[in-house]
Amino acid sequence: MNLIDIKTAIAEKIQSIGGIVTASEVTEGFDKPTYFVDIFPSDIELQNAYYEIVTLNVEIRYVPLLETSEECIKISQDLKALFTAPIKVDDRFLNAGGISFEMDAITMVCGFPISYMQNTDTAFSDYENMQNIKMKEDLIGYGITTNSN
Repeated sequence: MNLIDIKTAIAEKIQSIGGIVTASEVTEGFDKPTYFVDIFPSDIELQNAYYEIVTLNVEIRYVPLLETSEECIKISQDLKALFTAPIKVDDRFLNAGGISFEMDAITMVCGFPISYMQNTDTAFSDYENMQNIKMKEDLIGYGITTNSN
């Protein structure tokens, strides 16, 4: 699972409600209404030598057909319903860690974090196979008493 897989899964969820997702690099000449999806890592916390928790920030910008607050309010409710449900990415289900909405002059912005655990790139060491350990025979009766009076 990588950032492209997660971004694709988010775009597919938006498309499932009839939304058009435009590449984030497009700045003009796009059809309205449209969604832009940006995703970037904001925090990587090592748990140990082999695992880390990655937190991503997801930003969805919605550009409405008509610049009305009513349309943005409706879309915010649709996005809330979409992203309070788990996001399926490959064999995993990711959850938004709280959704926020903002409006500026012509767009509505929806943002939320996603956190998940993954393996680090640390190579595993090869160790010898474990073998049977032979104990001294005089330790067999260790801890056993014969007289409990």
